[in-house]
This record gives sequence, C-alpha cells and structure tokens, in this order.
Amino acid sequence: YTDVKEAIDSITDASSENPYLVFIGPGVYTVTGPIQLKAHVTVMGSGRETTLLKGAISSYHSWYSSIIQGANNATLSQLSIENTGGGDYSVGIANDYASPVLDTLTVNASGSEVSDAIWNSHSSPSMINISGTGSGSRVGCGIDNNYSSPTMINVTITASGSESGYGIWNYNSSTTIRNSTLEGSTHSVYNYSFNAASSIRIHNSALVGAIGG
Repeated sequence: YTDVKEAIDSITDASSENPYLVFIGPGVYTVTGPIQLKAHVTVMGSGRETTLLKGAISSYHSWYSSIIQGANNATLSQLSIENTGGGDYSVGIANDYASPVLDTLTVNASGSEVSDAIWNSHSSPSMINISGTGSGSRVGCGIDNNYSSPTMINVTITASGSESGYGIWNYNSSTTIRNSTLEGSTHSVYNYSFNAASSIRIHNSALVGAIGG
C-alpha cells in the first residue's frame, strides 16, 4: 500500500492470536481524513525523524479533527504527526474511550482556534517518549485530558494560544507524569474538577509556566 489509512482499513481479522504490524517506510504521507487504529494492530514508522503523517484536518469536534484516532490494544510508534488544521479544532491524536500505547512519537497541532497535540476522553493511554506542541489561534494544549487517566513517561510538551496555552489540561482526570517537561504560555499544568475528583501525580519533571486549577 502507498496509503496508510488504506493499509490499516484493509485489516479485518486482527486478534490477540493474530496480531498485525503495519510498517511505514521513510517519507511524508499526506492524510486527508482521520486514520482509525485497530485493536491488535501495531503501526510503526521508520523513526520520528524520517516518517511523517501530515494533514490539514479540522472540524467542529476534537475527534473528527485528528490525524489519528486511537483504539484499545493498539500501538503507534516511531513516527511524527502534524496537523495544520484551519478551522475550529486541530488534533494530532484523539483517544475517545480508547487506550492505545503511544511510543516514541512527535505530535504537533496548529492552525485552528483550538489545537491539541493529544486529546484524551474517557481513556487511559500509555504515552512514552513523546514530544510535541499544541499551538492554537485562541487556545493551545499539549495534552488535553477529560475523564481520563493516562500515564506519561519522558514527555516533552509545549503549548501556546492568544488566550491560553496549557502544557497539560486535566479535567476530572487522574494523571501520572514522570521524567517530563511541560510548558505552557499561561499554564504548564491546569487541574480542574467539576463534580468529580481530579489529580495529577508528577515525579522528577520540569514545569514551565503557572500551575492552576
């Protein structure tokens, strides 16, 4: 296949007994619509300096505005993602009720009113060796957690926007962060609770920007 989405969509029988690997060679791959990961499928690039999935995907909701849509029991690794948006939202990776393993990735989102590198909703993804930026015309967010409990190890994130830039936005979520650097133009970390508990555990990490909540 020459199209990443087409290659993943062609898999119909993946299971724990029959896992798949989709290997992406070096190059820049244009993405015109969200790529849905699948359970028991590992999508692996040739390195985040050499494999780039790039698109300008933007819609009225984070899920529909992403380059990658996560899945349970899926793995994404060794590549870069760039969404240049252009509308209401732009997102690099969106996890909605899905908890993939994200390993050794660079994820950048920009060009929209609200731009999130990674958006998690009701999810518990493992994020290891991640770097990225969220740069929105109004709001930028590195990692946006909503009712989620991700684990982040060795994550370097920056975020900016004319109104606010959150390295981590934590809404009714319980997040564990280790060995990471979080930077936001207004807040490195913003921890917000509404009718639910919200907490962040941060170990051996650097925070650049105010802490709020």
